[in-house]
Amino acid sequence: MAAPIVNPPLIAGTPSVSTRESWIAQIQSAITQAWTQMHALLSKNLIDTVSPGGTGNAITVLIPSDYAEVPVGIGSMWLIEPPSANTGPATLSVGGEAPLPLLTSEGNPLPAQYTTAGRRFVAQRRGVGEGLHYRILFSLNDVWPDLVRVGVFKTVSEAGTGNAITAATPAGVQGKFTKALGQLFLIRPPRTNAGGPVTLSIDGETPVRVYDQDNQDPVAGEIVGRRWTLVRYSTSGPQYNLVGGTVTMRQLTALLGGG
Repeated sequence: MAAPIVNPPLIAGTPSVSTRESWIAQIQSAITQAWTQMHALLSKNLIDTVSPGGTGNAITVLIPSDYAEVPVGIGSMWLIEPPSANTGPATLSVGGEAPLPLLTSEGNPLPAQYTTAGRRFVAQRRGVGEGLHYRILFSLNDVWPDLVRVGVFKTVSEAGTGNAITAATPAGVQGKFTKALGQLFLIRPPRTNAGGPVTLSIDGETPVRVYDQDNQDPVAGEIVGRRWTLVRYSTSGPQYNLVGGTVTMRQLTALLGGG
């Protein structure tokens, strides 16, 4: 999957209003492209996995309870988050099955550092008999580095409720940026909201209100548990606004990729 092309200016200090507007316009364009590509994939029954474990060379994941009846069959596609980078050839075990070789898109053993801790990739089960294996179709690395460069941060460790969400930016990002007008965050709330008000706290900040694109409280179910949600930070308030609604797991099991 081709990454969207973005060429954000290198900003030192406080950018001017015109620079910010150009920067935000590029972000929105990149997001639209990535979102479209990810939705196209999610519509093909890509299943998200949970509880990543093992090592970068022997990855283990579990199948969410709401997908427990989905067979781990030939052609099935799985969204995988490796616990660490691989140092050489790797295996993958889905749902407690015996480990199978994890190969590149060309069908070769993984070279060192092919996967990265926390960077999700899509793996498809292929082959028959002793030739069974998983093949990486593409990595979220194809899309997210560009988005991160223009200020999109994918959070981790989401917790709380659907109406009081907490999240954190990756360790390598924390303390290295200051939120500004237009800052974008990709979050995955732990539960569905029950109406308004909704708050979001990132990296231990005081909870900030979350509104829809019209600055209204989200209606019940507008923020869906375990579905990727893009929010934009505004210094007025301050507040977060939803950008383009949420992406369902059956959809990012139908759009994803994503440092």
